[in-house]
Amino acid sequence: MLSSSSVRARVVLDDTGNHLNLPIIVTAEEGVLLSHLKYLVFHEFRSLSWKKKSVQAVRMLIDYQHTNRGLFENPQIMFERFVSAVFSGTKDEHGTDPSGLHWHPKSIKNGNILISHITKFSEFLYRESDGKTEILNKIRESTGYEKIMLQASYQHRFEQSFLKHVLRSKLKKENLSLIRNINPRKEHNYNQNSVKSFPEEYIGKLLNDGFSIPGVLLTEPVHLRVNLRNVLITMLMHYGGIRLSEAFHIYVNDIYMDIEKTSESFKEIPTINIYHPSDGRPPDTCYKTRMSYLRGEFGLNDRLNDTRKSYHSGWKNPAIDRINKAMRVYFFPCAVEKLWFELWRLYVKYQRIPPNKNRHPFAFTNKNGDPAGIHTFQAAHKNAVQKIGLTPSKYHGTTPHGHRHAYGKRLANEKIDHKIIAKVLHHNSLESQKIYTEPDQVEIRKSLNESNINLPSTLINLY
Repeated sequence: MLSSSSVRARVVLDDTGNHLNLPIIVTAEEGVLLSHLKYLVFHEFRSLSWKKKSVQAVRMLIDYQHTNRGLFENPQIMFERFVSAVFSGTKDEHGTDPSGLHWHPKSIKNGNILISHITKFSEFLYRESDGKTEILNKIRESTGYEKIMLQASYQHRFEQSFLKHVLRSKLKKENLSLIRNINPRKEHNYNQNSVKSFPEEYIGKLLNDGFSIPGVLLTEPVHLRVNLRNVLITMLMHYGGIRLSEAFHIYVNDIYMDIEKTSESFKEIPTINIYHPSDGRPPDTCYKTRMSYLRGEFGLNDRLNDTRKSYHSGWKNPAIDRINKAMRVYFFPCAVEKLWFELWRLYVKYQRIPPNKNRHPFAFTNKNGDPAGIHTFQAAHKNAVQKIGLTPSKYHGTTPHGHRHAYGKRLANEKIDHKIIAKVLHHNSLESQKIYTEPDQVEIRKSLNESNINLPSTLINLY
Protein backbone atom coordinates (compact mmCIF):
# COMPACT_ATOMS: atom_id res chain seq x y z
CA MET A 1 0.00 0.00 0.00
CA LEU A 2 1.39 3.41 -0.95
CA SER A 3 2.32 5.59 2.02
CA SER A 4 2.51 8.89 0.14
CA SER A 5 0.47 11.01 -2.24
CA SER A 6 0.89 14.24 -4.16
CA VAL A 7 -1.37 17.28 -4.23
CA ARG A 8 -1.10 20.73 -5.76
CA ALA A 9 -0.95 23.58 -3.26
CA ARG A 10 -0.86 27.36 -3.16
CA VAL A 11 2.14 28.25 -0.98
CA VAL A 12 2.25 31.71 0.63
CA LEU A 13 5.72 32.68 1.85
CA ASP A 14 5.22 36.25 3.06
CA ASP A 15 2.74 39.13 3.25
CA THR A 16 3.56 40.59 -0.18
CA GLY A 17 0.73 38.87 -2.01
CA ASN A 18 3.11 36.63 -3.98
CA HIS A 19 2.60 32.89 -3.86
CA LEU A 20 3.86 29.69 -5.45
CA ASN A 21 1.79 26.91 -6.99
CA LEU A 22 3.68 23.73 -6.14
CA PRO A 23 3.13 19.97 -6.25
CA ILE A 24 3.71 18.78 -2.67
CA ILE A 25 4.14 15.39 -1.02
CA VAL A 26 1.77 14.21 1.70
CA THR A 27 2.72 11.16 3.76
CA ALA A 28 0.53 8.95 5.92
CA GLU A 29 2.72 9.55 8.98
CA GLU A 30 3.87 13.18 8.73
CA GLY A 31 1.27 14.89 6.60
CA VAL A 32 2.91 17.48 4.34
CA LEU A 33 6.59 16.59 3.82
CA LEU A 34 7.91 19.99 4.83
CA SER A 35 11.53 19.18 4.02
CA HIS A 36 10.70 18.57 0.37
CA LEU A 37 8.39 21.58 0.25
CA LYS A 38 11.32 23.68 1.47
CA TYR A 39 13.47 22.08 -1.23
CA LEU A 40 10.97 23.04 -3.97
CA VAL A 41 10.74 26.59 -2.64
CA PHE A 42 14.55 26.76 -2.76
CA HIS A 43 14.29 25.72 -6.43
CA GLU A 44 11.21 27.82 -7.19
CA PHE A 45 12.56 28.95 -10.56
CA ARG A 46 13.03 25.44 -11.89
CA SER A 47 10.46 24.17 -14.40
CA LEU A 48 7.20 22.53 -13.38
CA SER A 49 8.27 19.28 -15.05
CA TRP A 50 11.46 19.30 -12.93
CA LYS A 51 9.43 19.77 -9.75
CA LYS A 52 6.99 16.99 -10.68
CA LYS A 53 9.85 14.61 -11.42
CA SER A 54 11.41 15.43 -8.05
CA VAL A 55 8.09 14.70 -6.34
CA GLN A 56 7.81 11.39 -8.19
CA ALA A 57 11.34 10.33 -7.23
CA VAL A 58 11.01 11.19 -3.54
CA ARG A 59 7.58 9.55 -3.33
CA MET A 60 8.98 6.35 -4.81
CA LEU A 61 11.77 6.36 -2.21
CA ILE A 62 9.30 6.98 0.63
CA ASP A 63 7.03 4.16 -0.52
CA TYR A 64 9.98 1.78 -0.95
CA GLN A 65 11.37 2.66 2.47
CA HIS A 66 7.97 2.23 4.12
CA THR A 67 7.42 -1.16 2.48
CA ASN A 68 10.88 -2.44 3.44
CA ARG A 69 11.13 -0.88 6.89
CA GLY A 70 13.74 -2.51 9.15
CA LEU A 71 15.29 -4.69 6.44
CA PHE A 72 18.52 -2.78 5.79
CA GLU A 73 21.55 -2.06 7.97
CA ASN A 74 21.89 1.56 6.90
CA PRO A 75 20.34 4.11 4.49
CA GLN A 76 23.07 3.58 1.86
CA ILE A 77 22.27 -0.11 1.50
CA MET A 78 18.56 0.73 1.34
CA PHE A 79 19.25 3.22 -1.43
CA GLU A 80 21.29 0.70 -3.41
CA ARG A 81 18.43 -1.80 -3.28
CA PHE A 82 15.98 0.97 -4.18
CA VAL A 83 18.01 1.78 -7.29
CA SER A 84 17.94 -1.88 -8.28
CA ALA A 85 14.15 -1.93 -7.88
CA VAL A 86 13.79 1.21 -10.02
CA PHE A 87 15.56 -0.38 -12.97
CA SER A 88 14.31 -3.97 -12.58
CA GLY A 89 10.79 -3.38 -11.26
CA THR A 90 9.27 -5.09 -8.23
CA LYS A 91 7.48 -8.04 -9.81
CA ASP A 92 8.98 -11.53 -10.05
CA GLU A 93 8.97 -13.77 -13.12
CA HIS A 94 5.43 -14.91 -12.28
CA GLY A 95 4.11 -11.34 -12.07
CA THR A 96 3.61 -11.39 -8.30
CA ASP A 97 4.73 -8.53 -6.07
CA PRO A 98 4.63 -9.05 -2.27
CA SER A 99 5.69 -5.44 -1.74
CA GLY A 100 2.52 -4.07 -3.29
CA LEU A 101 4.50 -1.38 -5.12
CA HIS A 102 3.84 -2.87 -8.57
CA TRP A 103 6.66 -0.96 -10.26
CA HIS A 104 7.45 -1.65 -13.87
CA PRO A 105 11.14 -1.44 -14.84
CA LYS A 106 12.19 2.11 -15.66
CA SER A 107 14.19 2.88 -18.79
CA ILE A 108 17.84 3.79 -18.24
CA LYS A 109 17.11 7.43 -19.10
CA ASN A 110 14.14 7.80 -16.75
CA GLY A 111 15.79 5.77 -14.00
CA ASN A 112 18.90 7.95 -14.09
CA ILE A 113 16.74 11.07 -13.80
CA LEU A 114 14.95 9.71 -10.73
CA ILE A 115 18.24 8.74 -9.04
CA SER A 116 19.68 12.18 -9.77
CA HIS A 117 16.68 13.89 -8.16
CA ILE A 118 17.00 11.84 -4.97
CA THR A 119 20.76 12.44 -4.83
CA LYS A 120 20.25 16.21 -5.01
CA PHE A 121 17.45 16.18 -2.41
CA SER A 122 19.57 14.06 -0.05
CA GLU A 123 22.44 16.55 -0.32
CA PHE A 124 20.03 19.41 0.34
CA LEU A 125 18.85 17.71 3.55
CA TYR A 126 22.47 17.12 4.59
CA ARG A 127 23.33 20.81 4.16
CA GLU A 128 20.16 22.03 5.86
CA SER A 129 20.73 19.76 8.89
CA ASP A 130 24.43 20.72 9.21
CA GLY A 131 25.44 17.15 8.52
CA LYS A 132 22.98 15.45 10.88
CA THR A 133 21.28 13.51 8.06
CA GLU A 134 23.06 10.96 5.90
CA ILE A 135 23.84 11.40 2.20
CA LEU A 136 22.28 8.49 0.35
CA ASN A 137 24.56 8.61 -2.69
CA LYS A 138 27.97 9.35 -1.22
CA ILE A 139 31.03 10.54 -3.10
CA ARG A 140 34.01 8.17 -3.13
CA GLU A 141 37.45 7.85 -4.69
CA SER A 142 37.26 6.82 -8.35
CA THR A 143 39.18 3.84 -9.67
CA GLY A 144 41.78 4.23 -12.43
CA TYR A 145 39.35 2.98 -15.08
CA GLU A 146 36.57 5.28 -13.86
CA LYS A 147 38.93 8.25 -13.99
CA ILE A 148 39.87 7.47 -17.60
CA MET A 149 36.19 7.20 -18.58
CA LEU A 150 35.37 10.50 -16.86
CA GLN A 151 38.20 12.25 -18.71
CA ALA A 152 36.98 10.85 -22.03
CA SER A 153 33.41 11.93 -21.28
CA TYR A 154 34.41 15.49 -20.37
CA GLN A 155 36.63 15.77 -23.44
CA HIS A 156 33.70 14.70 -25.65
CA ARG A 157 31.42 17.28 -24.04
CA PHE A 158 34.08 19.96 -24.57
CA GLU A 159 34.56 19.17 -28.27
CA GLN A 160 30.80 19.21 -28.98
CA SER A 161 29.95 22.38 -27.07
CA PHE A 162 29.50 25.81 -28.64
CA LEU A 163 30.41 27.41 -25.29
CA LYS A 164 33.88 25.89 -24.94
CA HIS A 165 35.24 28.81 -22.94
CA VAL A 166 32.53 28.30 -20.31
CA LEU A 167 32.91 24.53 -20.20
CA ARG A 168 36.72 24.74 -20.00
CA SER A 169 36.45 26.83 -16.84
CA LYS A 170 33.93 24.38 -15.38
CA LEU A 171 36.03 21.31 -16.14
CA LYS A 172 39.06 22.82 -14.42
CA LYS A 173 37.06 22.74 -11.20
CA GLU A 174 35.97 19.11 -11.66
CA ASN A 175 37.79 16.63 -9.46
CA LEU A 176 38.08 13.50 -11.59
CA SER A 177 39.39 11.50 -8.63
CA LEU A 178 35.96 11.62 -6.96
CA ILE A 179 32.83 9.81 -8.10
CA ARG A 180 29.35 8.93 -6.85
CA ASN A 181 28.85 5.57 -5.15
CA ILE A 182 25.93 4.99 -7.55
CA ASN A 183 26.47 6.51 -10.98
CA PRO A 184 24.11 6.91 -13.93
CA ARG A 185 23.71 3.76 -15.95
CA LYS A 186 25.04 3.93 -19.48
CA GLU A 187 22.32 4.17 -22.12
CA HIS A 188 22.27 2.12 -25.28
CA ASN A 189 23.34 3.69 -28.58
CA TYR A 190 20.04 4.02 -30.39
CA ASN A 191 19.70 4.64 -34.11
CA GLN A 192 19.04 8.31 -34.79
CA ASN A 193 16.64 7.48 -37.62
CA SER A 194 14.03 6.07 -35.25
CA VAL A 195 12.55 9.58 -35.06
CA LYS A 196 9.94 10.38 -37.72
CA SER A 197 9.13 13.71 -39.34
CA PHE A 198 5.76 14.93 -40.53
CA PRO A 199 5.32 13.90 -44.20
CA GLU A 200 5.86 16.94 -46.43
CA GLU A 201 3.30 15.77 -48.99
CA TYR A 202 0.53 16.17 -46.39
CA ILE A 203 1.36 19.55 -44.82
CA GLY A 204 -0.76 21.54 -47.30
CA LYS A 205 -3.71 19.22 -46.75
CA LEU A 206 -3.31 19.49 -42.98
CA LEU A 207 -3.31 23.28 -43.03
CA ASN A 208 -6.14 23.68 -45.55
CA ASP A 209 -8.41 20.73 -44.76
CA GLY A 210 -7.37 19.50 -41.32
CA PHE A 211 -7.94 22.85 -39.65
CA SER A 212 -10.93 23.83 -41.78
CA ILE A 213 -14.03 25.18 -40.04
CA PRO A 214 -16.99 22.79 -40.51
CA GLY A 215 -19.78 23.94 -42.81
CA VAL A 216 -17.81 26.70 -44.57
CA LEU A 217 -17.38 26.51 -48.35
CA LEU A 218 -13.90 26.23 -49.86
CA THR A 219 -14.63 29.34 -51.91
CA GLU A 220 -14.81 31.53 -48.80
CA PRO A 221 -11.81 33.69 -47.76
CA VAL A 222 -9.17 31.90 -45.70
CA HIS A 223 -10.04 33.71 -42.46
CA LEU A 224 -13.59 32.32 -42.69
CA ARG A 225 -12.82 28.73 -43.61
CA VAL A 226 -9.79 27.72 -41.47
CA ASN A 227 -8.76 28.10 -37.84
CA LEU A 228 -5.87 30.52 -38.34
CA ARG A 229 -4.53 30.16 -34.79
CA ASN A 230 -3.90 26.44 -35.29
CA VAL A 231 -2.55 27.02 -38.80
CA LEU A 232 -0.09 29.68 -37.55
CA ILE A 233 1.18 27.53 -34.68
CA THR A 234 1.62 24.54 -36.98
CA MET A 235 3.52 26.63 -39.51
CA LEU A 236 5.80 27.96 -36.78
CA MET A 237 6.77 24.37 -36.01
CA HIS A 238 6.87 23.03 -39.57
CA TYR A 239 8.52 25.98 -41.32
CA GLY A 240 10.10 27.75 -38.32
CA GLY A 241 11.38 24.67 -36.48
CA ILE A 242 10.21 25.73 -33.03
CA ARG A 243 8.93 23.37 -30.34
CA LEU A 244 5.21 23.41 -29.61
CA SER A 245 5.67 24.70 -26.07
CA GLU A 246 7.64 27.71 -27.34
CA ALA A 247 4.70 29.03 -29.38
CA PHE A 248 2.65 29.61 -26.24
CA HIS A 249 5.24 31.97 -24.74
CA ILE A 250 5.03 34.43 -27.66
CA TYR A 251 3.56 37.89 -26.94
CA VAL A 252 1.70 39.93 -29.55
CA ASN A 253 4.50 42.49 -29.69
CA ASP A 254 7.12 39.77 -30.19
CA ILE A 255 5.84 39.65 -33.78
CA TYR A 256 6.79 42.73 -35.79
CA MET A 257 8.54 44.16 -38.85
CA ASP A 258 12.19 44.92 -38.18
CA ILE A 259 14.42 47.25 -40.21
CA GLU A 260 17.57 45.64 -41.62
CA LYS A 261 20.30 47.65 -43.31
CA THR A 262 21.69 46.15 -46.50
CA SER A 263 24.58 47.40 -48.60
CA GLU A 264 22.16 49.36 -50.78
CA SER A 265 19.24 50.41 -48.59
CA PHE A 266 17.05 49.63 -45.61
CA LYS A 267 14.70 46.65 -45.79
CA GLU A 268 11.72 45.57 -43.70
CA ILE A 269 12.21 42.07 -42.28
CA PRO A 270 9.33 40.08 -40.73
CA THR A 271 10.57 39.13 -37.26
CA ILE A 272 9.44 36.76 -34.51
CA ASN A 273 11.42 36.57 -31.27
CA ILE A 274 10.70 33.98 -28.59
CA TYR A 275 11.91 35.04 -25.16
CA HIS A 276 12.67 32.94 -22.12
CA PRO A 277 9.30 32.80 -20.34
CA SER A 278 10.58 34.13 -17.01
CA ASP A 279 14.04 35.66 -17.58
CA GLY A 280 13.49 37.17 -21.04
CA ARG A 281 13.57 40.91 -21.69
CA PRO A 282 10.06 42.35 -21.20
CA PRO A 283 8.39 44.79 -23.62
CA ASP A 284 8.15 47.39 -20.84
CA THR A 285 11.55 48.73 -19.74
CA CYS A 286 10.14 49.47 -16.28
CA TYR A 287 10.56 45.76 -15.55
CA LYS A 288 13.71 43.65 -15.68
CA THR A 289 12.22 40.28 -16.59
CA ARG A 290 9.12 38.82 -18.16
CA MET A 291 8.23 37.24 -14.85
CA SER A 292 8.10 40.63 -13.11
CA TYR A 293 6.31 42.15 -16.12
CA LEU A 294 3.52 39.54 -16.07
CA ARG A 295 3.05 39.91 -12.32
CA GLY A 296 3.24 43.69 -12.26
CA GLU A 297 1.04 44.42 -15.27
CA PHE A 298 -1.39 41.49 -15.32
CA GLY A 299 -1.15 39.68 -11.99
CA LEU A 300 -0.03 36.51 -13.79
CA ASN A 301 2.70 33.93 -13.26
CA ASP A 302 4.88 33.09 -16.21
CA ARG A 303 3.67 30.03 -18.09
CA LEU A 304 6.75 27.97 -17.31
CA ASN A 305 6.37 28.03 -13.52
CA ASP A 306 2.59 28.11 -13.27
CA THR A 307 1.05 24.69 -12.53
CA ARG A 308 -2.40 25.19 -14.08
CA LYS A 309 -2.88 22.69 -16.89
CA SER A 310 -4.70 25.13 -19.16
CA TYR A 311 -1.97 27.78 -18.76
CA HIS A 312 1.35 25.99 -18.22
CA SER A 313 3.78 25.58 -21.11
CA GLY A 314 7.24 24.04 -20.91
CA TRP A 315 10.68 25.20 -22.02
CA LYS A 316 13.46 22.90 -23.24
CA ASN A 317 16.38 25.27 -22.63
CA PRO A 318 17.23 26.16 -26.24
CA ALA A 319 20.26 28.28 -27.08
CA ILE A 320 19.23 31.93 -26.59
CA ASP A 321 21.13 35.20 -26.78
CA ARG A 322 22.73 36.32 -23.55
CA ILE A 323 21.44 39.90 -23.48
CA ASN A 324 17.76 39.63 -24.35
CA LYS A 325 17.34 35.94 -23.34
CA ALA A 326 15.58 35.31 -26.66
CA MET A 327 15.84 33.38 -29.91
CA ARG A 328 14.69 34.31 -33.39
CA VAL A 329 12.46 32.20 -35.61
CA TYR A 330 13.99 31.45 -39.03
CA PHE A 331 11.49 30.29 -41.63
CA PHE A 332 12.63 27.77 -44.23
CA PRO A 333 11.97 28.08 -47.04
CA CYS A 334 12.28 31.83 -46.44
CA ALA A 335 9.37 32.58 -48.78
CA VAL A 336 7.01 31.13 -46.15
CA GLU A 337 7.56 34.06 -43.78
CA LYS A 338 5.61 36.45 -46.03
CA LEU A 339 2.63 34.06 -46.08
CA TRP A 340 2.84 33.53 -42.31
CA PHE A 341 2.78 37.26 -41.59
CA GLU A 342 -0.17 37.79 -43.93
CA LEU A 343 -2.11 35.05 -42.12
CA TRP A 344 -1.06 36.60 -38.79
CA ARG A 345 -2.59 39.94 -39.82
CA LEU A 346 -5.82 38.18 -40.79
CA TYR A 347 -5.85 36.29 -37.49
CA VAL A 348 -5.44 39.47 -35.45
CA LYS A 349 -8.08 41.28 -37.48
CA TYR A 350 -10.75 38.59 -37.73
CA GLN A 351 -10.21 35.66 -35.37
CA ARG A 352 -8.12 36.55 -32.34
CA ILE A 353 -10.37 37.16 -29.34
CA PRO A 354 -8.93 40.17 -27.49
CA PRO A 355 -8.39 39.57 -23.76
CA ASN A 356 -11.02 41.12 -21.53
CA LYS A 357 -9.67 44.42 -20.22
CA ASN A 358 -6.33 43.57 -21.83
CA ARG A 359 -5.50 41.02 -19.12
CA HIS A 360 -2.59 39.29 -20.84
CA PRO A 361 -0.04 39.89 -23.64
CA PHE A 362 0.00 36.45 -25.31
CA ALA A 363 -0.32 36.15 -29.08
CA PHE A 364 -2.70 33.18 -29.28
CA THR A 365 -6.03 33.17 -27.46
CA ASN A 366 -8.93 30.78 -26.92
CA LYS A 367 -12.59 31.48 -27.54
CA ASN A 368 -12.84 33.41 -24.25
CA GLY A 369 -9.87 35.65 -24.97
CA ASP A 370 -7.69 33.83 -22.43
CA PRO A 371 -4.23 32.52 -23.36
CA ALA A 372 -4.62 29.48 -25.63
CA GLY A 373 -3.68 26.20 -23.96
CA ILE A 374 -1.16 23.69 -25.27
CA HIS A 375 -3.43 20.71 -24.56
CA THR A 376 -6.27 22.26 -26.56
CA PHE A 377 -3.96 22.63 -29.54
CA GLN A 378 -2.68 19.07 -29.20
CA ALA A 379 -6.27 17.80 -29.36
CA ALA A 380 -7.01 20.01 -32.38
CA HIS A 381 -3.86 18.80 -34.16
CA LYS A 382 -4.77 15.17 -33.49
CA ASN A 383 -8.26 15.73 -34.90
CA ALA A 384 -6.82 17.51 -37.94
CA VAL A 385 -4.42 14.64 -38.65
CA GLN A 386 -7.26 12.12 -38.45
CA LYS A 387 -9.46 14.35 -40.58
CA ILE A 388 -7.05 14.07 -43.53
CA GLY A 389 -6.78 10.30 -43.17
CA LEU A 390 -3.52 9.95 -41.22
CA THR A 391 -2.81 8.19 -37.94
CA PRO A 392 -1.58 10.49 -35.16
CA SER A 393 1.51 8.86 -33.61
CA LYS A 394 5.21 9.48 -33.02
CA TYR A 395 6.01 6.47 -35.22
CA HIS A 396 4.33 8.13 -38.21
CA GLY A 397 5.74 11.58 -37.39
CA THR A 398 2.23 12.99 -37.15
CA THR A 399 2.41 14.45 -33.64
CA PRO A 400 3.18 18.18 -33.29
CA HIS A 401 6.88 17.50 -32.70
CA GLY A 402 7.05 15.75 -36.08
CA HIS A 403 6.94 19.21 -37.68
CA ARG A 404 10.22 20.24 -36.02
CA HIS A 405 11.82 17.07 -37.37
CA ALA A 406 10.46 17.90 -40.84
CA TYR A 407 12.13 21.32 -40.58
CA GLY A 408 15.49 19.80 -39.66
CA LYS A 409 15.18 17.18 -42.41
CA ARG A 410 14.36 19.86 -45.00
CA LEU A 411 17.48 21.82 -44.07
CA ALA A 412 19.66 18.72 -44.29
CA ASN A 413 18.21 17.71 -47.67
CA GLU A 414 19.13 21.15 -49.02
CA LYS A 415 22.72 20.65 -47.80
CA ILE A 416 22.56 23.60 -45.41
CA ASP A 417 25.75 23.80 -43.34
CA HIS A 418 25.45 21.74 -40.16
CA LYS A 419 26.48 24.72 -38.03
CA ILE A 420 23.66 26.79 -39.50
CA ILE A 421 21.20 23.94 -38.87
CA ALA A 422 22.27 23.81 -35.23
CA LYS A 423 21.85 27.59 -34.93
CA VAL A 424 18.36 27.81 -36.46
CA LEU A 425 17.22 24.83 -34.37
CA HIS A 426 18.68 26.68 -31.35
CA HIS A 427 20.81 23.77 -30.20
CA ASN A 428 23.62 24.17 -27.68
CA SER A 429 25.58 21.32 -29.26
CA LEU A 430 26.29 20.13 -32.79
CA GLU A 431 25.41 16.62 -31.65
CA SER A 432 21.81 17.62 -30.85
CA GLN A 433 20.89 18.22 -34.48
CA LYS A 434 21.81 14.72 -35.64
CA ILE A 435 18.46 13.29 -34.60
CA TYR A 436 16.78 15.67 -37.07
CA THR A 437 19.16 15.17 -39.97
CA GLU A 438 19.95 11.44 -40.07
CA PRO A 439 18.44 9.59 -43.08
CA ASP A 440 15.33 7.53 -42.36
CA GLN A 441 14.70 3.95 -43.47
CA VAL A 442 13.04 4.93 -46.75
CA GLU A 443 15.97 7.17 -47.73
CA ILE A 444 18.53 4.53 -46.78
CA ARG A 445 16.81 1.83 -48.84
CA LYS A 446 16.36 4.19 -51.81
CA SER A 447 20.04 5.08 -51.77
CA LEU A 448 21.10 1.43 -51.60
CA ASN A 449 18.71 0.45 -54.41
CA GLU A 450 20.16 3.12 -56.71
CA SER A 451 23.46 1.23 -56.90
CA ASN A 452 24.18 -0.84 -60.03
CA ILE A 453 25.60 -3.87 -58.23
CA ASN A 454 23.91 -7.10 -59.37
CA LEU A 455 23.32 -10.30 -57.45
CA PRO A 456 26.71 -11.86 -56.63
CA SER A 457 27.44 -14.81 -58.91
CA THR A 458 28.27 -16.97 -55.91
CA LEU A 459 24.60 -16.80 -54.85
CA ILE A 460 22.94 -17.50 -58.20
CA ASN A 461 22.89 -21.28 -57.62
CA LEU A 462 20.66 -20.77 -54.59
CA TYR A 463 17.70 -20.02 -56.87
